[in-house]
Amino acid sequence: MLLGSVLAAAMSASAIQAPVPMPPSVVAATPALDTEDAETLATQVDAAQRMTVNVFVNGRGPYPFAVDTGSDRTAVARSLSERLDLPDGKTATMHSMGGSGQISTAMIDRLQVGGKEVRDVRAPVLADRHIGVSGLLGVDGLADQRVEMDFIAGEMKIYPSKVVRERSEPGTIVVKARRKYGQLILVDADIDGEKVNVILDSGAQISVGNNALRRKLARKGKQGSVQPITLIDVAGRAVEAEMGVLPKMRVGGLRVEGLSIAWTEAHPFKMFGLTKKPAMLLGMDLLRTFERVSVDFGNKKVRFMPREQGRRGLASRDRTSPPPAVTGGGA
Repeated sequence: MLLGSVLAAAMSASAIQAPVPMPPSVVAATPALDTEDAETLATQVDAAQRMTVNVFVNGRGPYPFAVDTGSDRTAVARSLSERLDLPDGKTATMHSMGGSGQISTAMIDRLQVGGKEVRDVRAPVLADRHIGVSGLLGVDGLADQRVEMDFIAGEMKIYPSKVVRERSEPGTIVVKARRKYGQLILVDADIDGEKVNVILDSGAQISVGNNALRRKLARKGKQGSVQPITLIDVAGRAVEAEMGVLPKMRVGGLRVEGLSIAWTEAHPFKMFGLTKKPAMLLGMDLLRTFERVSVDFGNKKVRFMPREQGRRGLASRDRTSPPPAVTGGGA
């Protein structure tokens, strides 16, 4: 059994990188729907601009874990594993940004996020200097839930993933996805007219594009200038890349402009079978420019709420798309 099939594409604070776009000034957010069903958790931001929540491990804590929709397994920092004297689990194969390899694991009897509790978690153990926080909260801790990340209020809401038809707030863009290794891949997206598979990865500090996408854009003269960059993954592997800027991008009914991207044939693209298809990992550099992003693992949908007019980040509504919600293919 593979553990941590695609762990976070987290870049350490010491990695050389282009400046991360800063989100607009904070404004009041519109209340979310179905608040009576939601559990609201306060969030923080770590040095890599990732959203973190407090997690209890075997009844002890709380400890800050980065919310990582790009990881199919929850992971723990070595110092926390030793402090809590977590029993060793079986050695596992971990796939991360820079490749794959054997890694030690620890057994967590009870992992608690708010009122939700997951039992018998086998968590990869990662070096503190590469993980940056006490742990990564992966898809196994969020399965069959709808997770709403509110970047204005600094909160994360956890809803039951309902199969009934839900109302959408005015202005919300709904994009369907397909699911592989627990992660969601958005399929209704293109960059300068080129269809692209988009892997949602809240554990990545910046967005990453593969060579197939880069070649498509280069043939159209849309690659632009680049500069060398070194990314450090959660296993400590250095990944050489080149930093550039994407031309206009569309995700469902959203239009994205000026998104920085690291070009490299990262290992997750091989894991997802996307080395020959244009693909990218969509990181926190874009996600944080929204007011809210809701990830519905059970129903395979992602909802984006752009910021108010005049306070936008990189994304805005694509006025050529029919409001209020646009859905793509793939179930």
